[in-house]
Amino acid sequence: MASPQVFGDQTDVPESADWWDAAYLMLWGSNVPVTRTPDAHYMAEARYHGQKVVVLAPDYNDDAAKFADEWLAPHPGTDGALAMAMGHVILKEFFTDRPTPAFADYVKRFTDLPFLIRLRERNGSYVPDKFLTAADLGQEGQEAAFATVLVDARTGEPVVPNGSLGFRYSDQGQGRWNLDLDGVDPLLTCLGPESVPVALPRFDGHGDGVLQRGVPVRRVGAHLVTTVYDLMLAQYGVAREGLPGRWPSAYDDAAEPYTPAWQEAITGVPAAAGGPHRAGIRPQRRGVRRPFHDHHGCGDESLVPPRHDLPLVPGADDADRLSGRQRGAAGRTTSVRRSAGRSPGGRSWPSGWTGRARPGR
Repeated sequence: MASPQVFGDQTDVPESADWWDAAYLMLWGSNVPVTRTPDAHYMAEARYHGQKVVVLAPDYNDDAAKFADEWLAPHPGTDGALAMAMGHVILKEFFTDRPTPAFADYVKRFTDLPFLIRLRERNGSYVPDKFLTAADLGQEGQEAAFATVLVDARTGEPVVPNGSLGFRYSDQGQGRWNLDLDGVDPLLTCLGPESVPVALPRFDGHGDGVLQRGVPVRRVGAHLVTTVYDLMLAQYGVAREGLPGRWPSAYDDAAEPYTPAWQEAITGVPAAAGGPHRAGIRPQRRGVRRPFHDHHGCGDESLVPPRHDLPLVPGADDADRLSGRQRGAAGRTTSVRRSAGRSPGGRSWPSGWTGRARPGR
């Protein structure tokens, strides 16, 4: 729901019907029932499918009221800090502490993380410069200055893969405007014996606004380079052994960006976000299951275990998530179950409750 932050294009979003296929949905910067009213029924249907839904909004809007298992309410204008802390956790847990092959393969094939960035010296440190291109390696042609370079992990040599901007607008690039790596295995990190300190921007207004953190480097011709991935880990504060600089000691280190504890002081969102009953939003008791057509062979196993410790509350994640028309479409089975004192999800309703309103309302 926040894909413009990722893709840089306001209209480059998935089809709303695809929400059904997700196991975990985040509604960020979007109030679906109000601003995307024609799509709202897709969210109601996806919610009834069993997805975990988290809403990020400073106000208790329609998304939070109708769809959310959890509502995270950052102070207005501070959700960028929350996003940085989320990135810190994801990169640390799924790329450095416990590398996940599916994630690594994805970013190698579909992102710029393996591409090489030149570093230039400034004031006794280094700062990121431009992408290393084919022109820097001595190649000629109108596309060379825009054809970016990465290292093939199999050979250790720099290569110019398909798909970069250099192949989009030139005759020489005909047939190479695609992501076919043609057997190349992009090297994601330059981690090795050599590293240098890099000056990176700090966005929280502390000190001189500069972070000094180390990145691994290698030399390609006359150029000192690192990868976009290595720079990203440094920016997010994900430490690796042997690299110079100041790094967070743990998630609860509030002094160093961009940890969960650091963002809490800015956004007001608890560093341990995810606990039950936050802001009056009930986590779903039945857990979250994978989509039926899972692509990693994990079948229908539970992603988020059921919360059997939570009370049986009518409407927490079943019937009251649906409109009257959708409840009617569920057929006579729903009516029979209700008359027998059971919800569509197998819950016990209070005696005498008809389903037309929540008890006490």
